[in-house]
Amino acid sequence: MLVRSRRYLINGHPVETAVSYLPAVIATGPRIAEPDTGPGGIYARLEEMGYRLDRFDEEIKACMPSTMRPTETIT
Repeated sequence: MLVRSRRYLINGHPVETAVSYLPAVIATGPRIAEPDTGPGGIYARLEEMGYRLDRFDEEIKACMPSTMRPTETIT
């Protein structure tokens, strides 16, 4: 299993984290594990290897910050 974890910044401040999980058997192509996978990202690299992307699942979580509970720091 290849796990790619990325952090997105706006004006130098973290605003989003993203984690992708790829089965090791298909994560062997060029640039798949590199920090910069190039134009189109990992989806383009997989399609270049002959994989047709039919669908993918995304899980999005968000909440407003609150002083009533501990906050998680994005690093």
